[in-house]
Amino acid sequence: MRTKSTWTESLFIRTIVLLGMFWGSSSHSLHAQVESPAEVIDESWQTVSSHGERIGYAHSLTTRGEKDGEPVIVSDLLTVMTFMRFGQQLSIQQSTHVVETIEGDLISFASTLKNPPNSESVATGEMQAGTLTVTSRVAGETTTKSYPEFNGIKSSVWPERFVREGRMTPGEVHRFQVFEPALGQAVTMTAELVSSTAASRVDARNSLAESEHQIRFQTFIDESPAVETIVTCDAEWSFLKSETPILGIVMSKSDEHEALAPVGKVTFDFAKDSMIPVTIEESLHSAKSVTYRIEVAGANAGDLFSKQHSQLNTSDDAEVIELSTTGQALSSDSPGREFSVASPVVESDHELIQKLAAQAAGDADDPLVVARHLTIFVDDYVTEKNFATSLGSALETAQSRAGDCTEHSVLLAALLRARGIPSRVVVGFVYSNQLEAFVGHLWTEAWVDGKWMGLDALDANHVAGPGHLAMKTASLSGQGTSAAGEFFMIIHLLGRTKIDVLEVVR
Repeated sequence: MRTKSTWTESLFIRTIVLLGMFWGSSSHSLHAQVESPAEVIDESWQTVSSHGERIGYAHSLTTRGEKDGEPVIVSDLLTVMTFMRFGQQLSIQQSTHVVETIEGDLISFASTLKNPPNSESVATGEMQAGTLTVTSRVAGETTTKSYPEFNGIKSSVWPERFVREGRMTPGEVHRFQVFEPALGQAVTMTAELVSSTAASRVDARNSLAESEHQIRFQTFIDESPAVETIVTCDAEWSFLKSETPILGIVMSKSDEHEALAPVGKVTFDFAKDSMIPVTIEESLHSAKSVTYRIEVAGANAGDLFSKQHSQLNTSDDAEVIELSTTGQALSSDSPGREFSVASPVVESDHELIQKLAAQAAGDADDPLVVARHLTIFVDDYVTEKNFATSLGSALETAQSRAGDCTEHSVLLAALLRARGIPSRVVVGFVYSNQLEAFVGHLWTEAWVDGKWMGLDALDANHVAGPGHLAMKTASLSGQGTSAAGEFFMIIHLLGRTKIDVLEVVR
Protein backbone atom coordinates (compact mmCIF):
# COMPACT_ATOMS: atom_id res chain seq x y z
CA MET A 1 0.00 0.00 0.00
CA ARG A 2 1.31 3.42 -0.95
CA THR A 3 2.10 5.68 2.01
CA LYS A 4 1.61 9.42 1.56
CA SER A 5 3.48 12.21 3.33
CA THR A 6 3.07 13.25 6.95
CA TRP A 7 0.61 16.12 6.66
CA THR A 8 -1.30 15.52 9.90
CA GLU A 9 1.86 15.87 11.96
CA SER A 10 2.75 19.07 10.11
CA LEU A 11 -0.68 20.53 10.90
CA PHE A 12 -0.21 19.96 14.60
CA ILE A 13 3.40 21.21 14.65
CA ARG A 14 2.30 24.37 12.85
CA THR A 15 -0.35 25.00 15.51
CA ILE A 16 2.15 24.44 18.30
CA VAL A 17 4.79 26.85 16.98
CA LEU A 18 2.11 29.45 16.32
CA LEU A 19 1.10 29.27 19.96
CA GLY A 20 4.65 29.93 21.08
CA MET A 21 4.94 32.73 18.56
CA PHE A 22 1.83 34.45 19.91
CA TRP A 23 3.82 35.06 23.01
CA GLY A 24 6.38 34.53 20.71
CA SER A 25 16.50 27.27 3.57
CA SER A 26 17.38 23.63 3.21
CA SER A 27 15.87 20.49 4.67
CA HIS A 28 17.22 18.89 7.84
CA SER A 29 16.31 15.31 8.78
CA LEU A 30 17.19 12.83 11.47
CA HIS A 31 17.51 9.23 10.34
CA ALA A 32 16.17 6.20 12.17
CA GLN A 33 18.50 3.51 13.39
CA VAL A 34 16.87 0.79 11.34
CA GLU A 35 18.40 -2.56 10.50
CA SER A 36 17.72 -2.52 6.77
CA PRO A 37 18.18 0.12 4.06
CA ALA A 38 15.31 2.59 4.21
CA GLU A 39 12.79 2.35 1.36
CA VAL A 40 11.56 5.81 0.38
CA ILE A 41 7.79 5.65 0.19
CA ASP A 42 6.95 9.30 -0.33
CA GLU A 43 8.39 12.82 -0.20
CA SER A 44 6.37 16.01 -0.42
CA TRP A 45 6.53 19.78 -0.05
CA GLN A 46 3.93 22.30 1.11
CA THR A 47 3.76 26.06 1.32
CA VAL A 48 2.45 27.65 4.52
CA SER A 49 0.44 30.89 4.40
CA SER A 50 -1.04 33.14 7.07
CA HIS A 51 -3.89 35.53 6.30
CA GLY A 52 -3.10 35.38 2.58
CA GLU A 53 0.68 35.82 2.94
CA ARG A 54 3.20 33.04 2.43
CA ILE A 55 5.25 32.65 5.62
CA GLY A 56 7.16 29.40 5.13
CA TYR A 57 7.12 25.79 4.04
CA ALA A 58 6.95 22.20 5.21
CA HIS A 59 8.85 19.18 3.91
CA SER A 60 8.09 15.56 4.75
CA LEU A 61 9.78 12.25 3.97
CA THR A 62 8.30 8.83 4.67
CA THR A 63 10.36 5.62 4.56
CA ARG A 64 9.93 1.97 5.48
CA GLY A 65 12.54 -0.16 7.22
CA GLU A 66 13.04 -2.72 9.97
CA LYS A 67 13.87 -2.48 13.66
CA ASP A 68 14.46 -5.54 15.83
CA GLY A 69 13.34 -7.65 12.89
CA GLU A 70 9.94 -5.93 12.65
CA PRO A 71 8.76 -3.56 9.89
CA VAL A 72 8.59 0.10 10.89
CA ILE A 73 7.48 3.37 9.30
CA VAL A 74 9.84 6.34 9.64
CA SER A 75 8.56 9.91 9.21
CA ASP A 76 10.70 13.04 8.99
CA LEU A 77 9.11 16.47 8.97
CA LEU A 78 10.55 19.96 8.73
CA THR A 79 8.48 23.11 9.22
CA VAL A 80 10.04 26.57 8.71
CA MET A 81 8.06 29.77 9.33
CA THR A 82 8.64 33.51 9.73
CA PHE A 83 6.20 35.83 11.51
CA MET A 84 5.88 39.42 12.60
CA ARG A 85 5.13 40.09 16.27
CA PHE A 86 4.79 43.68 17.48
CA GLY A 87 6.91 44.78 14.51
CA GLN A 88 9.74 42.30 15.13
CA GLN A 89 10.54 39.25 13.00
CA LEU A 90 10.31 35.83 14.60
CA SER A 91 11.70 32.75 12.83
CA ILE A 92 11.04 29.17 13.90
CA GLN A 93 12.30 25.86 12.54
CA GLN A 94 10.85 22.62 13.89
CA SER A 95 12.09 19.21 12.73
CA THR A 96 10.45 16.01 13.91
CA HIS A 97 11.51 12.39 13.44
CA VAL A 98 9.14 9.56 14.35
CA VAL A 99 9.57 5.77 14.22
CA GLU A 100 6.36 3.75 14.61
CA THR A 101 5.02 0.27 14.06
CA ILE A 102 2.81 -0.58 11.09
CA GLU A 103 -0.20 -0.12 13.39
CA GLY A 104 1.02 3.28 14.61
CA ASP A 105 2.43 2.40 18.04
CA LEU A 106 5.19 4.84 18.98
CA ILE A 107 8.71 3.35 19.04
CA SER A 108 10.97 6.42 19.19
CA PHE A 109 11.16 10.08 18.25
CA ALA A 110 13.46 13.09 18.02
CA SER A 111 12.21 16.68 17.98
CA THR A 112 14.37 19.76 17.41
CA LEU A 113 13.26 23.37 17.78
CA LYS A 114 15.40 26.23 16.48
CA ASN A 115 14.31 29.72 17.45
CA PRO A 116 17.22 32.18 17.10
CA PRO A 117 18.69 33.74 19.16
CA ASN A 118 17.84 30.90 21.57
CA SER A 119 19.96 27.78 21.56
CA GLU A 120 18.69 24.66 19.85
CA SER A 121 16.21 22.62 21.95
CA VAL A 122 16.08 18.85 21.43
CA ALA A 123 13.83 16.13 22.85
CA THR A 124 14.30 12.42 22.15
CA GLY A 125 12.27 9.47 23.33
CA GLU A 126 12.25 5.69 23.12
CA MET A 127 9.72 3.08 24.20
CA GLN A 128 11.35 0.20 26.08
CA ALA A 129 9.62 -2.53 28.11
CA GLY A 130 6.39 -0.53 28.11
CA THR A 131 7.94 2.71 29.38
CA LEU A 132 8.58 5.81 27.29
CA THR A 133 11.82 7.51 28.34
CA VAL A 134 12.16 11.13 27.19
CA THR A 135 15.40 13.11 27.28
CA SER A 136 15.33 16.89 26.75
CA ARG A 137 18.25 19.23 26.08
CA VAL A 138 17.51 22.93 26.50
CA ALA A 139 20.20 25.61 26.80
CA GLY A 140 22.83 22.86 26.93
CA GLU A 141 21.25 21.20 29.98
CA THR A 142 19.91 17.62 29.80
CA THR A 143 17.00 16.12 31.77
CA THR A 144 15.34 12.70 31.55
CA LYS A 145 11.86 11.55 32.53
CA SER A 146 10.04 8.20 32.21
CA TYR A 147 6.36 7.63 31.42
CA PRO A 148 5.15 4.06 32.17
CA GLU A 149 1.58 5.20 31.55
CA PHE A 150 2.26 5.75 27.83
CA ASN A 151 2.69 2.08 26.94
CA GLY A 152 0.91 1.49 23.62
CA ILE A 153 0.39 5.18 22.86
CA LYS A 154 0.15 6.03 19.18
CA SER A 155 2.64 8.18 17.28
CA SER A 156 1.67 11.71 16.28
CA VAL A 157 1.58 10.70 12.59
CA TRP A 158 -0.70 7.70 13.08
CA PRO A 159 -4.07 9.55 12.64
CA GLU A 160 -2.97 10.57 9.15
CA ARG A 161 -2.05 7.01 8.16
CA PHE A 162 -5.36 5.78 9.57
CA VAL A 163 -7.15 8.10 7.17
CA ARG A 164 -4.92 7.26 4.18
CA GLU A 165 -5.49 3.54 4.57
CA GLY A 166 -9.23 3.91 4.02
CA ARG A 167 -10.25 3.23 7.61
CA MET A 168 -12.59 6.20 7.87
CA THR A 169 -16.25 5.43 8.49
CA PRO A 170 -18.72 8.13 7.38
CA GLY A 171 -20.53 9.65 10.33
CA GLU A 172 -18.12 8.21 12.88
CA VAL A 173 -15.63 10.29 14.87
CA HIS A 174 -12.35 8.42 15.28
CA ARG A 175 -10.38 9.31 18.41
CA PHE A 176 -6.64 8.85 18.95
CA GLN A 177 -4.34 9.43 21.91
CA VAL A 178 -0.92 10.31 20.55
CA PHE A 179 2.37 11.46 22.03
CA GLU A 180 3.40 14.86 20.70
CA PRO A 181 7.23 15.16 20.68
CA ALA A 182 7.33 18.96 20.55
CA LEU A 183 5.33 19.18 23.78
CA GLY A 184 6.57 16.09 25.54
CA GLN A 185 3.03 15.06 26.44
CA ALA A 186 0.03 13.08 25.26
CA VAL A 187 -2.70 14.86 23.33
CA THR A 188 -6.00 13.73 21.84
CA MET A 189 -6.80 14.02 18.15
CA THR A 190 -10.06 13.20 16.38
CA ALA A 191 -10.76 12.68 12.67
CA GLU A 192 -14.13 12.77 10.92
CA LEU A 193 -14.96 12.45 7.22
CA VAL A 194 -17.27 15.41 6.64
CA SER A 195 -17.73 15.21 2.86
CA SER A 196 -16.76 13.40 -0.34
CA THR A 197 -17.58 15.34 -3.50
CA ALA A 198 -16.71 15.59 -7.19
CA ALA A 199 -14.63 18.68 -7.92
CA SER A 200 -13.89 20.21 -11.33
CA ARG A 201 -10.18 20.66 -12.03
CA VAL A 202 -8.60 22.24 -15.08
CA ASP A 203 -5.18 21.22 -16.35
CA ALA A 204 -3.27 22.23 -19.49
CA ARG A 205 -5.29 19.79 -21.62
CA ASN A 206 -8.86 19.65 -20.40
CA SER A 207 -11.31 19.89 -17.56
CA LEU A 208 -11.46 16.88 -15.25
CA ALA A 209 -13.98 15.85 -12.63
CA GLU A 210 -12.19 14.42 -9.62
CA SER A 211 -13.35 13.17 -6.26
CA GLU A 212 -12.26 15.06 -3.16
CA HIS A 213 -12.52 14.21 0.52
CA GLN A 214 -12.71 16.64 3.40
CA ILE A 215 -11.63 15.50 6.85
CA ARG A 216 -12.14 17.48 10.05
CA PHE A 217 -9.24 17.07 12.47
CA GLN A 218 -9.56 18.35 16.03
CA THR A 219 -6.70 18.63 18.50
CA PHE A 220 -7.27 18.71 22.27
CA ILE A 221 -4.62 19.56 24.87
CA ASP A 222 -5.57 19.02 28.51
CA GLU A 223 -8.96 20.62 29.14
CA SER A 224 -8.73 23.24 26.39
CA PRO A 225 -11.39 23.39 23.66
CA ALA A 226 -10.42 21.78 20.38
CA VAL A 227 -8.62 23.53 17.55
CA GLU A 228 -10.09 22.47 14.21
CA THR A 229 -8.30 21.92 10.92
CA ILE A 230 -10.06 21.00 7.66
CA VAL A 231 -7.94 18.88 5.32
CA THR A 232 -8.80 18.37 1.65
CA CYS A 233 -7.50 15.22 -0.09
CA ASP A 234 -7.86 13.83 -3.60
CA ALA A 235 -9.54 10.55 -4.46
CA GLU A 236 -6.49 8.58 -3.32
CA TRP A 237 -6.33 10.46 0.00
CA SER A 238 -3.27 12.43 -1.04
CA PHE A 239 -2.95 15.85 0.63
CA LEU A 240 -4.10 18.92 -1.33
CA LYS A 241 -4.76 21.64 1.25
CA SER A 242 -5.43 22.28 4.91
CA GLU A 243 -7.06 25.24 6.62
CA THR A 244 -7.02 26.17 10.30
CA PRO A 245 -9.64 28.97 10.37
CA ILE A 246 -9.08 30.11 13.96
CA LEU A 247 -5.41 30.87 13.13
CA GLY A 248 -5.88 32.02 9.53
CA ILE A 249 -3.36 29.41 8.38
CA VAL A 250 -3.42 27.55 5.05
CA MET A 251 -1.03 24.80 3.94
CA SER A 252 -1.02 23.91 0.24
CA LYS A 253 0.61 21.15 -1.78
CA SER A 254 3.55 22.42 -3.84
CA ASP A 255 6.85 21.38 -5.38
CA GLU A 256 10.31 21.90 -3.91
CA HIS A 257 11.07 25.00 -6.01
CA GLU A 258 7.89 26.80 -4.93
CA ALA A 259 8.25 25.76 -1.29
CA LEU A 260 11.85 26.98 -0.99
CA ALA A 261 11.30 30.27 -2.82
CA PRO A 262 12.20 33.28 -0.62
CA VAL A 263 9.39 34.51 1.61
CA GLY A 264 8.44 38.08 0.78
CA LYS A 265 7.67 40.85 3.23
CA VAL A 266 5.25 39.68 5.91
CA THR A 267 2.83 42.47 6.83
CA PHE A 268 0.35 40.63 9.04
CA ASP A 269 1.44 41.14 12.64
CA PHE A 270 0.10 38.21 14.62
CA ALA A 271 0.32 40.03 17.96
CA LYS A 272 -0.91 43.47 16.95
CA ASP A 273 -3.67 42.21 14.70
CA SER A 274 -4.91 39.82 17.41
CA MET A 275 -5.35 42.44 20.15
CA ILE A 276 -8.77 43.03 21.73
CA PRO A 277 -9.42 46.81 21.66
CA VAL A 278 -11.04 48.36 24.74
CA THR A 279 -11.14 52.12 25.27
CA ILE A 280 -11.52 53.27 28.88
CA GLU A 281 -10.93 56.52 30.71
CA GLU A 282 -9.67 55.15 34.02
CA SER A 283 -6.88 52.81 35.02
CA LEU A 284 -7.76 49.16 35.47
CA HIS A 285 -4.50 48.14 37.13
CA SER A 286 -4.90 50.39 40.20
CA ALA A 287 -8.49 49.30 40.88
CA LYS A 288 -9.55 46.86 43.62
CA SER A 289 -11.67 44.87 41.19
CA VAL A 290 -13.16 45.15 37.71
CA THR A 291 -16.25 43.55 36.21
CA TYR A 292 -16.19 42.81 32.49
CA ARG A 293 -18.69 41.72 29.89
CA ILE A 294 -16.93 39.27 27.57
CA GLU A 295 -18.35 37.86 24.36
CA VAL A 296 -16.57 35.14 22.36
CA ALA A 297 -18.30 34.33 19.07
CA GLY A 298 -18.72 30.61 18.50
CA ALA A 299 -17.33 29.51 21.88
CA ASN A 300 -18.46 29.06 25.46
CA ALA A 301 -16.78 32.08 27.05
CA GLY A 302 -17.22 30.72 30.57
CA ASP A 303 -15.08 27.70 29.76
CA LEU A 304 -12.16 29.85 28.63
CA PHE A 305 -11.38 31.81 31.80
CA SER A 306 -9.82 30.57 35.00
CA LYS A 307 -12.28 29.79 37.78
CA GLN A 308 -9.34 30.22 40.19
CA HIS A 309 -9.00 33.91 39.39
CA SER A 310 -12.50 35.24 38.74
CA GLN A 311 -16.14 35.07 39.67
CA LEU A 312 -18.28 34.32 36.64
CA ASN A 313 -21.91 35.25 36.03
CA THR A 314 -22.82 33.43 32.83
CA SER A 315 -25.80 34.71 30.88
CA ASP A 316 -28.30 32.53 29.02
CA ASP A 317 -26.08 32.91 25.97
CA ALA A 318 -22.99 30.77 26.62
CA GLU A 319 -20.98 33.05 24.35
CA VAL A 320 -21.46 35.97 26.76
CA ILE A 321 -20.33 36.18 30.40
CA GLU A 322 -19.87 38.74 33.14
CA LEU A 323 -16.57 38.30 34.93
CA SER A 324 -15.32 40.01 38.08
CA THR A 325 -11.67 39.79 39.06
CA THR A 326 -9.02 41.29 41.30
CA GLY A 327 -6.26 39.70 39.24
CA GLN A 328 -5.19 37.51 42.16
CA ALA A 329 -6.00 33.81 42.58
CA LEU A 330 -9.11 33.08 44.64
CA SER A 331 -8.30 29.46 45.44
CA SER A 332 -5.73 28.41 48.02
CA ASP A 333 -5.15 24.78 47.03
CA SER A 334 -1.73 23.63 48.19
CA PRO A 335 0.72 23.23 45.29
CA GLY A 336 1.97 19.84 44.16
CA ARG A 337 5.62 18.88 43.80
CA GLU A 338 5.69 19.92 40.13
CA PHE A 339 5.56 23.57 41.20
CA SER A 340 8.79 23.29 43.19
CA VAL A 341 11.12 21.21 41.03
CA ALA A 342 13.25 22.02 38.00
CA SER A 343 12.16 21.21 34.43
CA PRO A 344 13.65 21.68 30.94
CA VAL A 345 12.01 25.13 30.78
CA VAL A 346 12.32 26.14 34.46
CA GLU A 347 15.93 25.20 35.30
CA SER A 348 15.78 26.25 38.94
CA ASP A 349 18.59 23.88 39.94
CA HIS A 350 21.16 25.35 37.55
CA GLU A 351 24.17 27.09 39.06
CA LEU A 352 23.48 30.40 37.30
CA ILE A 353 19.83 30.46 38.39
CA GLN A 354 20.83 29.66 41.96
CA LYS A 355 23.44 32.44 41.88
CA LEU A 356 20.98 35.04 40.56
CA ALA A 357 18.34 34.02 43.12
CA ALA A 358 20.81 34.51 45.96
CA GLN A 359 22.01 37.81 44.48
CA ALA A 360 18.51 39.19 44.01
CA ALA A 361 17.10 38.54 47.47
CA GLY A 362 20.26 38.49 49.57
CA ASP A 363 19.74 37.46 53.19
CA ALA A 364 15.97 37.98 53.13
CA ASP A 365 14.09 34.93 54.38
CA ASP A 366 10.48 36.16 54.49
CA PRO A 367 8.90 34.53 51.37
CA LEU A 368 6.83 37.65 50.67
CA VAL A 369 9.90 39.89 50.75
CA VAL A 370 11.92 37.42 48.68
CA ALA A 371 9.18 37.20 46.04
CA ARG A 372 9.00 40.98 45.70
CA HIS A 373 12.79 41.32 45.47
CA LEU A 374 12.96 38.64 42.77
CA THR A 375 10.19 40.27 40.71
CA ILE A 376 11.91 43.66 40.69
CA PHE A 377 15.24 41.96 39.96
CA VAL A 378 13.89 40.21 36.84
CA ASP A 379 12.47 43.47 35.48
CA ASP A 380 15.88 45.13 35.85
CA TYR A 381 17.95 42.10 34.82
CA VAL A 382 16.25 41.47 31.46
CA THR A 383 17.65 44.56 29.78
CA GLU A 384 16.75 43.78 26.15
CA LYS A 385 12.96 43.88 25.97
CA ASN A 386 12.06 42.31 22.62
CA PHE A 387 9.55 40.07 20.85
CA ALA A 388 11.97 38.01 18.76
CA THR A 389 11.98 34.98 21.05
CA SER A 390 9.37 32.22 21.30
CA LEU A 391 9.31 31.18 24.96
CA GLY A 392 12.94 30.95 25.96
CA SER A 393 13.74 28.83 28.99
CA ALA A 394 14.75 30.40 32.30
CA LEU A 395 18.40 29.54 31.72
CA GLU A 396 18.38 30.92 28.17
CA THR A 397 16.92 34.17 29.50
CA ALA A 398 19.43 34.29 32.34
CA GLN A 399 22.20 33.97 29.76
CA SER A 400 20.82 36.34 27.09
CA ARG A 401 19.06 38.85 29.38
CA ALA A 402 16.55 39.31 26.54
CA GLY A 403 12.87 38.60 25.90
CA ASP A 404 9.30 39.63 26.50
CA CYS A 405 6.65 38.64 29.05
CA THR A 406 7.20 34.91 28.60
CA GLU A 407 10.91 35.13 29.33
CA HIS A 408 10.33 37.41 32.33
CA SER A 409 7.70 35.13 33.86
CA VAL A 410 9.62 31.88 33.31
CA LEU A 411 12.84 33.32 34.73
CA LEU A 412 10.95 34.62 37.77
CA ALA A 413 9.34 31.20 38.27
CA ALA A 414 12.79 29.58 38.27
CA LEU A 415 14.26 32.11 40.72
CA LEU A 416 11.35 31.57 43.09
CA ARG A 417 11.85 27.80 43.06
CA ALA A 418 15.58 28.29 43.58
CA ARG A 419 14.67 30.06 46.84
CA GLY A 420 12.29 27.29 47.87
CA ILE A 421 9.08 29.11 46.90
CA PRO A 422 6.64 27.12 44.73
CA SER A 423 5.77 28.93 41.51
CA ARG A 424 3.66 28.69 38.39
CA VAL A 425 2.92 30.82 35.34
CA VAL A 426 -0.46 32.26 34.36
CA VAL A 427 -1.61 32.43 30.74
CA GLY A 428 -4.06 35.14 29.78
CA PHE A 429 -4.47 38.75 28.65
CA VAL A 430 -3.40 42.05 30.15
CA TYR A 431 -4.71 45.53 29.42
CA SER A 432 -2.22 47.87 27.75
CA ASN A 433 -2.89 51.54 28.42
CA GLN A 434 -0.60 52.50 25.55
CA LEU A 435 -2.31 50.24 23.00
CA GLU A 436 -5.81 50.65 24.51
CA ALA A 437 -6.32 46.93 24.15
CA PHE A 438 -5.98 43.57 25.84
CA VAL A 439 -2.94 41.66 24.59
CA GLY A 440 -1.73 38.10 25.14
CA HIS A 441 0.36 37.87 28.29
CA LEU A 442 2.18 35.58 30.71
CA TRP A 443 2.89 36.36 34.36
CA THR A 444 3.97 34.48 37.48
CA GLU A 445 2.43 33.35 40.75
CA ALA A 446 4.27 32.48 43.96
CA TRP A 447 2.92 30.35 46.82
CA VAL A 448 3.26 32.69 49.79
CA ASP A 449 1.48 32.56 53.16
CA GLY A 450 -0.86 29.79 52.07
CA LYS A 451 -2.09 31.37 48.84
CA TRP A 452 -1.03 32.11 45.27
CA MET A 453 0.22 35.68 44.82
CA GLY A 454 0.27 37.19 41.33
CA LEU A 455 3.56 38.81 40.26
CA ASP A 456 4.27 40.58 36.99
CA ALA A 457 7.85 41.57 36.28
CA LEU A 458 6.70 43.79 33.40
CA ASP A 459 3.97 45.64 35.30
CA ALA A 460 4.78 49.03 36.82
CA ASN A 461 3.55 47.84 40.21
CA HIS A 462 5.07 44.36 39.76
CA VAL A 463 1.80 42.67 40.76
CA ALA A 464 -1.07 41.14 38.81
CA GLY A 465 -4.15 43.35 39.15
CA PRO A 466 -7.68 43.41 37.76
CA GLY A 467 -6.27 44.46 34.38
CA HIS A 468 -5.05 40.85 34.10
CA LEU A 469 -7.50 38.27 32.74
CA ALA A 470 -6.32 34.75 33.61
CA MET A 471 -7.18 31.76 31.42
CA LYS A 472 -5.08 28.94 32.91
CA THR A 473 -2.07 28.20 35.08
CA ALA A 474 0.87 25.90 34.36
CA SER A 475 3.84 24.42 36.19
CA LEU A 476 5.83 24.11 32.91
CA SER A 477 6.94 20.65 33.95
CA GLY A 478 6.78 19.00 30.50
CA GLN A 479 9.66 17.34 28.65
CA GLY A 480 9.18 18.65 25.10
CA THR A 481 11.10 21.17 23.00
CA SER A 482 8.39 23.78 23.54
CA ALA A 483 5.97 24.74 26.32
CA ALA A 484 3.68 26.33 23.76
CA GLY A 485 0.93 23.82 24.50
CA GLU A 486 0.24 25.77 27.68
CA PHE A 487 -1.08 28.58 25.46
CA PHE A 488 -3.47 26.34 23.54
CA MET A 489 -6.60 27.81 25.13
CA ILE A 490 -5.79 31.42 24.35
CA ILE A 491 -6.11 31.11 20.58
CA HIS A 492 -9.88 30.64 20.98
CA LEU A 493 -10.16 34.35 21.78
CA LEU A 494 -8.23 35.57 18.76
CA GLY A 495 -10.24 37.61 16.28
CA ARG A 496 -13.65 36.84 17.78
CA THR A 497 -13.71 38.44 21.24
CA LYS A 498 -15.32 41.63 22.49
CA ILE A 499 -14.63 43.00 25.98
CA ASP A 500 -16.55 45.79 27.72
CA VAL A 501 -15.80 47.25 31.17
CA LEU A 502 -18.98 47.24 33.28
CA GLU A 503 -17.74 48.35 36.70
CA VAL A 504 -14.47 49.51 38.27
CA VAL A 505 -14.23 49.35 42.07
CA ARG A 506 -11.63 51.61 43.71
